[in-house]
Amino acid sequence: MPFDKFNVICYNDIITEKKKIIKNMSITNKFRVNKSSKICRNDIARELSATYEMSYKNAYDIVNTTFDFIKEELAMGSVVELRRFGTFYFKERAERQALNIITGERVNVPRHTIIDFRPCNSLKEKIERIKA
Repeated sequence: MPFDKFNVICYNDIITEKKKIIKNMSITNKFRVNKSSKICRNDIARELSATYEMSYKNAYDIVNTTFDFIKEELAMGSVVELRRFGTFYFKERAERQALNIITGERVNVPRHTIIDFRPCNSLKEKIERIKA
């Protein structure tokens, strides 16, 4: 049976399972950070599938459901905090002048809101160790 949000008995069960997954997920060599590497949903689903001996389809459904939930919360204006990873939040950009590089004329960029990400301290430290 594929995993979807209607199969879930209790929100606490999801949180407990996600904590187990995050705690036990092993980062393999294919996720080594360098300038040309990137990770997509398929990579996360493959790792989840291999680590927890579940079908790739179920793992992919879990990954999609998680990202869909994050997108829905951001669309409603919520700040999304993922402990031991980081926080997605909204940031206001002030009105400013920009330069159209094709025509060379000044263009007014209106004030707007963007989604920004702030990594947690432990993630910042890991990134600094990798860069060093």
